[in-house]
Amino acid sequence: MRKLSLTKLVKINNRGDTILEVVIAITLLALLLTGALALTQKNLQAEQSSQEHNEALQLAQSQIEELRNYATNNVLPSGNPFCLVASGASVGYADTPSQKCDVNAAGAASPTSIQPNFVLTVTPPAAGSSLYSISVDWQDVNGLNKDNVTLYYQIYSS
Repeated sequence: MRKLSLTKLVKINNRGDTILEVVIAITLLALLLTGALALTQKNLQAEQSSQEHNEALQLAQSQIEELRNYATNNVLPSGNPFCLVASGASVGYADTPSQKCDVNAAGAASPTSIQPNFVLTVTPPAAGSSLYSISVDWQDVNGLNKDNVTLYYQIYSS
């Protein structure tokens, strides 16, 4: 009977990977990378959505400031919704859906083709109330739904 030495056994089992093993390894790697890519894409969308929500909140807060400043010097409009727009040193109001109420994140007038495009609306209070509703609407990150931020501000008469 012939005896195989230990070194020959090692050499026989050390031929390398088969094509099937390589294909399985590449498939597993592709699945892992696809999952990582999908997760990264979802995180980027969530970050952009959060940023747009924050910009809309800042725009609504700036409308409250404009409303408060405008109310100290002028009679506020009643009835139809409006938005306050800065025109040089003075602030005027424009009836919606005026192009002046479509703004970018900086609050400047913006055509509707630029995204995100925010639409500002200040709704006057009902009779006997002094509670204004300030609303900012925009398309979501995916462009499928509308997002909205609404703040309320009460003007107390002196």
